[in-house]
Amino acid sequence: MWCKIKINKREDFLIGVCYRSPNVELSHKANNSLCAMIDEISEKPVILMGDFNYSDIDWATTRGQSRYSQEFINHVEHNHWTQHVADETCNGSILDLVLTSDPDMIVILSRCWISLPVVITICYSGMSS
Repeated sequence: MWCKIKINKREDFLIGVCYRSPNVELSHKANNSLCAMIDEISEKPVILMGDFNYSDIDWATTRGQSRYSQEFINHVEHNHWTQHVADETCNGSILDLVLTSDPDMIVILSRCWISLPVVITICYSGMSS
């Protein structure tokens, strides 16, 4: 799901939410669609967040154990996006991601661990360029 916000007369800001069920096996087609979407919107100001369920990604080293996870990481890095969630969100993994096209666009203010899903509070701080 996407929301487009007008920044000024010439520029839009996109906020996207993604959910991939852990009960559905990731297919080549689904992973390629996600990676192609990242490539397509890479030049726009973007926040993409949600539960991506790439449980085998080590975000400290930006390495995925599966081919699909590594392809996803490769597209995020190729487009110079930043993944902001540093702490595990579920069972020792970082499943809930907050990705931005500009590393200074947001600040994570807090996380609520009362129950699952984890609630992440962010503050939009604008684009650095």
